[in-house]
Amino acid sequence: MFGIELVTISYEELAKEMERIRSDNTSRQDASKMADTVFGGASRSFINKKYVANYFAVSTSFTLL
Repeated sequence: MFGIELVTISYEELAKEMERIRSDNTSRQDASKMADTVFGGASRSFINKKYVANYFAVSTSFTLL
């Protein structure tokens, strides 16, 4: 649907990938830059920037796999 494919993965696989991302400084820096871009144009925000950066780090990793 709309070009999106859903794939079921185990919680173990998810946890391993999240840990890999958290320990990868390059991924974290890239995600932080993406979050800066999002927050840069916002007049205000109701969500902490760290959650946006975490989202980008995880979603980018799974998108590229």
